[in-house]
Amino acid sequence: MNKYHFSVSIHFNCDYDVKNLENILKLKPYSITPYEKSVGDTKSAKFVYRTKVLNDIYTDDLFKQFVKKVEPHLKLLPEILKENDGRCVFRIVFDELKEKPCISLDNEILGILYKLNSNYEIVF
Repeated sequence: MNKYHFSVSIHFNCDYDVKNLENILKLKPYSITPYEKSVGDTKSAKFVYRTKVLNDIYTDDLFKQFVKKVEPHLKLLPEILKENDGRCVFRIVFDELKEKPCISLDNEILGILYKLNSNYEIVF
């Protein structure tokens, strides 16, 4: 079986108080990186929310459930991102890949990602 997790990663290219996002979004972050503690050439403040590690070949239905679960929490996010030079990325991250995964997004999920002004990535 493949091992993977889903995440929502929110980044700001400025010194935005990402710790406050927990109160605004009502989501407990997996990790928070304040702007001043960011490493690398491109500095950013980061808020990451993620699932536990999952085991399955098919990601479609589980990813859909994840997106629909967090969507109500992210209603204010597009405006926050716009005002604070931010971006949001939904990810499927494969921690262990033993079989070719089956990955697809239906129109409903694409519509939610569009409405939230979010990007989508698959990480192997």
